[in-house]
Amino acid sequence: MSDNRYPPITFLELLKRQVPSLFKPFKPAWWLPGKHCQTVYCSLGDFAHVDPICYDRWRIIIIMTGLFTVDITPPISERPLSDGEPVLIVLHGLTGGSHESYVRAVLAAVTPQREEGGLGMRGMVMNFRGCAGSPLLTKKLYHAGSTEDLRALILWLSDILPHSSYYAAGFSLGSNVLVKYCGEEGDACPLTAAISLANIWDYYKAGRHIENGTFINRYVYDLVLGDALRNLIRVNLQAFKDETRFSVPDLLSRRLVRMRYYCDVVNSHLGGFKDADDYYVQESSFQYIGRVRIPLLAINARDDPISCEINLPVAEVESNPWVIMATTGGGHMGWFEAGAKRWYVTPAKEFLRAFMKACQSNMFINVTYPHPLPA
Repeated sequence: MSDNRYPPITFLELLKRQVPSLFKPFKPAWWLPGKHCQTVYCSLGDFAHVDPICYDRWRIIIIMTGLFTVDITPPISERPLSDGEPVLIVLHGLTGGSHESYVRAVLAAVTPQREEGGLGMRGMVMNFRGCAGSPLLTKKLYHAGSTEDLRALILWLSDILPHSSYYAAGFSLGSNVLVKYCGEEGDACPLTAAISLANIWDYYKAGRHIENGTFINRYVYDLVLGDALRNLIRVNLQAFKDETRFSVPDLLSRRLVRMRYYCDVVNSHLGGFKDADDYYVQESSFQYIGRVRIPLLAINARDDPISCEINLPVAEVESNPWVIMATTGGGHMGWFEAGAKRWYVTPAKEFLRAFMKACQSNMFINVTYPHPLPA
């Protein structure tokens, strides 16, 4: 469909015009000079009074397999749902939830009304099963490739807000889920546009990078992430009281738990994988990039110590004109600039505003792509 009032422009040109902050350099706070400082501060910094967000919590029950929760902002008691309002679905990182500072940062920017400096969006954070106080009713946990709950959430949204436009932003593990979902849906994807932030992309390569990397990789990141995953079992112990496929007491009593051990013991058994490598290979989202058919902006840090620059799927992105990747510094989920302001918030907001305009008018109806889509 075309509109002769507007000359055709490419996706990249649209971003240059409407998302100018994406093309400005990331300038780290002077007191967070490197990738590890940026990464660790994201986890250990005190953000209790930064970007306060109030939520309503809804439970989405999936027959026979359990439930997940959705935290909605602004709360419906403050701003009732309105069919036609733009919705931003947010997917958090490993063992996170709606409480995370990186989630609140983007919601604080886009959910206020326009006269208050926001975009008037409705934020909906999908808390993965067992995370952020979501009760685990069955043994079905989530993993990096679990797209079925996101699919159920969007189906539910299409029932209660059928005339709304849906956008999504994913962080780290959540961005892997998001990109995989977009690829699985292909031309039928109901999202208008999506943002992938700090995606790992290739879990097999990332696993090797952490296991065989620097001292910090092997004895900080690997162990901290492994223990966070073990804690999912600990806080949801009731669901695993009669587990026979792996030894829960052995998992909980181990002095140290590495990512590979958890994925070998827990994910492989609960998810139906042969072992950790099989899980990593099957669920990595880079292999779904070629099937994405909505505008997808991917933002990654080249110095991400969890993923590493070699993990960036440059060839896959270049082969699909629906996807554009921007790379910066900033560690894993950091991007802290002066005043501890997060760099990614502004380009994310500008990106969402641009495609909201596209839905509300014909302004960008002539967006074109520079080469044919891959078969």
